[in-house]
Amino acid sequence: MLNPYAQAGFTQGTSCPTASGGDTRGVWTVGTWPVPGHNVAHWEVDAPQNVRIVAANVPEMSDQDGSYDWGQYFYWDSGNSGWLTNLNGNAGSWGWQSFSPSSYFGWELSCNAASQCGQSSAYLDVFDLQLEAYEYQTPGIIAGPVSGLRNLWYQAGRWVHGSLPIDIAASDPSGVCHALVSWDGQTVQDTGERTPDGAYWDQCDPNHVSNSWQDFFTGATINTATAVPESATGVPLVLMAHNASFNYSTDQHDWTTDTESLNVDNLPVGLSLNGPTDVPVTAGTQYVTATASSGPSGVGSIMCSVDGSPSAAEPLTGGGAQTATAQVPVSGLGVHSVSCYATNRAVDGNGAPATSPTQTWSLKIGEPVQIYAGFPKVIRDCHRVRERIRKRIRRVWRCASHTREREVKRIRFGRSVTLSGWVATADGTPLAHVPVSIMTAPDEDSVAWQPAAVVSTSSDGSWSMTLPPGPSRLVQAVYAGGPVTESASSSIVKAVVPAKILLAPLRSHVPWGGVLVIRGRVLGGYIPPEQILQVRSGVGRRLQVIGNPYIRPNGRFVVRLAATGSGGPLETQIAVATLRETNYPYARGFSRRVRVTIG
Repeated sequence: MLNPYAQAGFTQGTSCPTASGGDTRGVWTVGTWPVPGHNVAHWEVDAPQNVRIVAANVPEMSDQDGSYDWGQYFYWDSGNSGWLTNLNGNAGSWGWQSFSPSSYFGWELSCNAASQCGQSSAYLDVFDLQLEAYEYQTPGIIAGPVSGLRNLWYQAGRWVHGSLPIDIAASDPSGVCHALVSWDGQTVQDTGERTPDGAYWDQCDPNHVSNSWQDFFTGATINTATAVPESATGVPLVLMAHNASFNYSTDQHDWTTDTESLNVDNLPVGLSLNGPTDVPVTAGTQYVTATASSGPSGVGSIMCSVDGSPSAAEPLTGGGAQTATAQVPVSGLGVHSVSCYATNRAVDGNGAPATSPTQTWSLKIGEPVQIYAGFPKVIRDCHRVRERIRKRIRRVWRCASHTREREVKRIRFGRSVTLSGWVATADGTPLAHVPVSIMTAPDEDSVAWQPAAVVSTSSDGSWSMTLPPGPSRLVQAVYAGGPVTESASSSIVKAVVPAKILLAPLRSHVPWGGVLVIRGRVLGGYIPPEQILQVRSGVGRRLQVIGNPYIRPNGRFVVRLAATGSGGPLETQIAVATLRETNYPYARGFSRRVRVTIG
């Protein structure tokens, strides 16, 4: 039911205006006097577009004309009520009347006798009017009156991630009473049902402007990760609305709907960097490999910055696929920093793709360096020359000393040794006052390197240090490199230390049938589980092995030799030696020789 008063500007109790003008519907008018017959005044309700009035009811009305020369009736398209009964100021009604759909409904006050109209007055009071109308359309719906192309609705056919705006607008002659947005089958925005106001054509529009567009969900967003997997294709986005021409129903067939399908990729974007970390400048331009991974939307770009420069997109191999790579060139002396991040091809509400965490890679390009380490040995080079002395020519010796470096040096047990070397660039320029680490490892199969000392080069790039006493050792000098110089390691040199064997005093004479007891100790602090001792006996330069005695973990040993035989006395030499084992960091060592008489 529609009440037209407010919309039409009708005021109760309005009387027939004075004569003016012609016959214009929608306002009160009367004809110009004295024009005979049918000078009329009327009031009319015009229905909005696509709405037709199908019935009317006037619950209360009153009319009056003094001379019966006035007439009044209700009218609509192709029909009217006929002349109304003269109520003479008494209250009456005009009951519900149905008629063919009409675009308007009104009533008319007509002067039928021009000679009498100026001598008598008439009025028609309509205290209440009720109309029944039928609507011929469903609401119109559009997306994005505020957010425009950022609206999730307009991302159909593209990949999206994160949150996007979803404001919509709808219009209907009877008003939009309910609007909602469904995402993957779940309602994510809902206005709720508005109560229609029957006093207006646009019953659900707060402004009551028929066919005006109303904005809904302004500033609202949809999180695309809601109610869907992290990635999916063909996710339905549905806009729904209904007007005032029916009561609220959950039946979707009673709604106006519009649907789009979207692709969602909320999977994380990953990036890893790989490449060289320390190379000589002679190797030319270096490349850091950036490998990106993404969800089904594919890798969109790999953005990289070298040494703080603005990030720029690198040429991709496999762009658009779920894995892509880029080669970032780096050149020039010094330490370089490469920072990269990757994007996919899914956009958010700002049109921005998803990005990976930023990864960094450090690469030093340096000047090649050479380093040497060895054991110095002073060599005296002497030769005879002819020399004139006091007018006489003599042949005299002339000697010159120079130092030669050796890579292997034999050192007595318990002695220290001097190690020296130098550091220079590849072209021979000395590196002055740079640190050099001296690394040592026991000469055994484990090769466990440990720092022994850190020395500094002199102005000519040379260095020297003293190794303390110890076992046989492998020695290497290491230069860690500088801001524009490469690291370098010398060749491995070896300090060879024989084992030290101490013998307790022995009997110098053992009779036939007696026992020679040999006691002693192997110094050095570590004895391997293998058998490393030999007892030797004999005369001359080479002694013969006569046994392999047991040695305790503390290095002590006891050997008992029985003197079997008869006859005259025999003289022999006794000594104890160690064997060379891979897990024993000493070279072969020999005890002193002891002379013993047997018999």
